[in-house]
Amino acid sequence: MACLAMPANQTDVGRKDFIDWAEHYIRFPCKEQLTGADYYGARCAMLHTYSVYSEMSRERKCRIVGYMDRAIPEVVYNPVVDKELVLVSIPALADAFFRGIDAFLIDVFSDKTRAPIVETRVNKLVLSLPVSKDVTGPEAF
Repeated sequence: MACLAMPANQTDVGRKDFIDWAEHYIRFPCKEQLTGADYYGARCAMLHTYSVYSEMSRERKCRIVGYMDRAIPEVVYNPVVDKELVLVSIPALADAFFRGIDAFLIDVFSDKTRAPIVETRVNKLVLSLPVSKDVTGPEAF
């Protein structure tokens, strides 16, 4: 989503793009929220270390994001217990992400200057194509 939201003259998505998009669009129906930096740190942790620890969390540029099942509130943070840890409900995170996508698409396709840029980028996304069960190799396409 951050890639789709980039300015027209930008070709590569970066940390700031991700943080800005997540901060703006991924929201929970509770008081406590994750920051864009929390999301990016959590992404890096899972992608690079298969854990909850990232370079950003070690440098205290974001909180460590821990995961829990369904919970109300959806985000739990108690700095008295741990200033560096925030817990998020996985189902609520998925819901918040998809609501964020919906809100982003409404925003962007309501903007006549941004819509064509995003539409061009959407057409470049990876597609899943059916492959014949009887054919393998390059001729399957």
